[in-house]
Amino acid sequence: DTDDGGGAAELHQLTQRKHDNNDVELQVFLPQPQPMGGVPATGTHTLLLAGDDAGSGQDPGAGVVGTERLMGVEDGQRRCRCVVPQRAVLVVLIFLAEVICYVDRTNISVAIIPMQHQYGWSSSTKGNILSAFYYGYLITQIPAGWLAAKYGGKIILGAGVVLWSLFTILTPPVAGYLPLLLLMRVLLGAGEGVTFPSVHDLVANWYPGNEVTRAIAIMTSGQEAGTVISMILTPLVAAYIGWPYVFYMFGALGFVWYLFFHVLASARPETHPWISHQEVLLIRENSNTHNADNSEIPWRQFFVASAVWAIATAHFCFNFGWYIVLGWLPSYFNDVLHVQLAELGWPSVLPFAFMCISTITSGFASDYLISTELLSVRNTRKLCNTIGLCGPAVFLLILRFTTHSLILTVVIVCCALSCGSFSRSGYWANAIDIAPQHSGVCIGISNSLGTVAGLVGNVFVGYTLEWTHNNWNLIFAVIACVMLVGAIVFGLLAKGEPVILLPLQQPPRAATQPLKEEEQEQDQEQDQEQEEEPSAIR
Repeated sequence: DTDDGGGAAELHQLTQRKHDNNDVELQVFLPQPQPMGGVPATGTHTLLLAGDDAGSGQDPGAGVVGTERLMGVEDGQRRCRCVVPQRAVLVVLIFLAEVICYVDRTNISVAIIPMQHQYGWSSSTKGNILSAFYYGYLITQIPAGWLAAKYGGKIILGAGVVLWSLFTILTPPVAGYLPLLLLMRVLLGAGEGVTFPSVHDLVANWYPGNEVTRAIAIMTSGQEAGTVISMILTPLVAAYIGWPYVFYMFGALGFVWYLFFHVLASARPETHPWISHQEVLLIRENSNTHNADNSEIPWRQFFVASAVWAIATAHFCFNFGWYIVLGWLPSYFNDVLHVQLAELGWPSVLPFAFMCISTITSGFASDYLISTELLSVRNTRKLCNTIGLCGPAVFLLILRFTTHSLILTVVIVCCALSCGSFSRSGYWANAIDIAPQHSGVCIGISNSLGTVAGLVGNVFVGYTLEWTHNNWNLIFAVIACVMLVGAIVFGLLAKGEPVILLPLQQPPRAATQPLKEEEQEQDQEQDQEQEEEPSAIR
């Protein structure tokens, strides 16, 4: 009923969607604008009935948790609605989560230099410590994608940040005992392994199709921003306060972030307490995830689709080089160019700072190419991925000629990582293109192979340096060959449209329209009666 005395509005269409937690979402379509609590009632109005109340025979209003929130009204009173779009708030929160993720992941790449001197580790031991992270990171990728699809990305991401922050703080007390240190790095990796599957689930549910790439670009630029912060602060803290405080300070940031995330974020737009009704409509009218049946995951489709393997191959090949640079760049400057620990800041920071800027630029550029139809989605992804893998391959090969100059070496590394950032708008964003309803699962599968690359790459570097007496040219040549393979495979197999096809839930019949199925049954019964009447008369 409307509150203008006009009586009941004509119900044009009513659709229903039942969630895994027994919540029931009702969508009401009104044909004409009607005032509803002072808010325009044109279009779709969503009611989310809590599972404990929906259909339980209790007061219907008791279970309504969505309409008043979406309209900005609670108990007949207009609530204070945030002017800032909530998907912009979510971008900032996830950006900060990825900053903290990479601060806690990369601080050991600098801190391990004084740790190595203190505990007398060899290069191979150093490589094993850096690679231990990826064992834990590997085992939680696919489960995190499944859990995010089932329970929502918010709870999975929040739990991951809390756990990895705890294990970061516990690293210094166990550093003197190698088995416990390796275990702590594995647990840290397991906590961080849930990050990207849960983030992809949130992106798929929260952002219209024309905003997906730029949202991913801004969020993933937090990886480079976190690396920059880590490379600036870790040498200073380690040199002047002590390396244990690197882990204590950065580990505490995760707990502070979680407090804001718990209050300001939600798994889906419909359940957010402050979002505007117009923003929900904007998201749902331009999203491929609405009304998707997420109760079952089509595992077979994932493992037989060539487009999934194109993403996974590109992910593996890019990560092979990316994780080596991420973990070993400070050691390269220290061993080859003889840069001291306290001076490692700016050479290590500049490449990642340029990569951060380039990541955001590539996201907006790829969205522009797609929205203006200058290139198709498929060709845009292929172009960005080619730049992202072939560019670093070329520049890393050039490094063998720049060992005489620190400045020239930093410039070449900046070019390599700036080109590499385009891969985020290539294979990374392509997961949402081909599997919009289960992008978290897709990126979980892909990132699992990418994690294997990080594990293998760090061990490879450690033993290669030990056996070849610091032959970095061989390492860069292998990285270049692997990246070229990834660019070729993605260029041949990548797709730009959904290939993981899921059944959509069928909306129920409109409440005010005759039930067509019942009419058909009645017609069939009448026909049968008419056929039987002549026989009875005879």
